[in-house]
Amino acid sequence: MLSKNKVKDTLGTFNGFNTAKESVDRIDFIFVSENSIKVNKYKVLREKNQGKYPSDHFPVLINTTLK
Repeated sequence: MLSKNKVKDTLGTFNGFNTAKESVDRIDFIFVSENSIKVNKYKVLREKNQGKYPSDHFPVLINTTLK
């Protein structure tokens, strides 16, 4: 992981629509070239909509700077 910030919560990105179980399976990634992109922040978005997940995968968000 190239991100300089430390992720404080679980890194799991797969939920299988199960809102009762914590996600621990990290199966979604964003690949970048270390030579041309600096990853400033990394986060897995786990928000629910009306008590349900909109997808069986959590979105992965990064903040970057081009080198």
